[in-house]
Amino acid sequence: MIKNFKPRLYQETILATASLKNTLVVLPTGLGKTNIFLMLAAQRLKQYPKSKILLVGPTKPLIDQYFLAFENYFEIEKEEMAIFTGATAPEERKELYKVKVTVFWGGPVETEKIFILHSNEYQSDTTNNYGSLSVSQDHNILFDIAKNKGPEKSLVILGYSGWGSGQLEGEMERDHWILSDLDSDIIFEKESIKKWPKAYENSFIRL
Repeated sequence: MIKNFKPRLYQETILATASLKNTLVVLPTGLGKTNIFLMLAAQRLKQYPKSKILLVGPTKPLIDQYFLAFENYFEIEKEEMAIFTGATAPEERKELYKVKVTVFWGGPVETEKIFILHSNEYQSDTTNNYGSLSVSQDHNILFDIAKNKGPEKSLVILGYSGWGSGQLEGEMERDHWILSDLDSDIIFEKESIKKWPKAYENSFIRL
């Protein structure tokens, strides 16, 4: 279940101990503690395929880092992972634990915030509308999505990317971007790997 990295000998040695009993791993930053718990999670899920792994961290950014580690180095579908933090009320955590919603990485700014980009037939107290698209920022929409009562189309996003004044325009002038018409079908395409080719086919600039 592990991909894109080869464990070192000391990591495999620690894993052998951790797989047998409760273990406290103390290593300097950068020596791969994250990879050890990835390997341990893989082993547990292989032994108990119907079980769940609960990973607890002290800060929201660290939890986001762990999520990305699983995404990059673990063979698991995004919809099989979920994040909830201290900002989530205790009564909501039990329900969120049951929810399976794909979470996208929006960018490095305000990574503790959740943004739901969705079709505009769904509205809540936090919804802002932008033409045919809307953005909401509350956990209730996650429950509605899980119960098939949410928007017809949606993307759940953590964080966002931002540009300074004139920066984005300058990047477009230098042909760093290929522009295309706004197409909701592309934005909400379930298979993300298909989005780029579809947007390229719909672009203003033919290369």
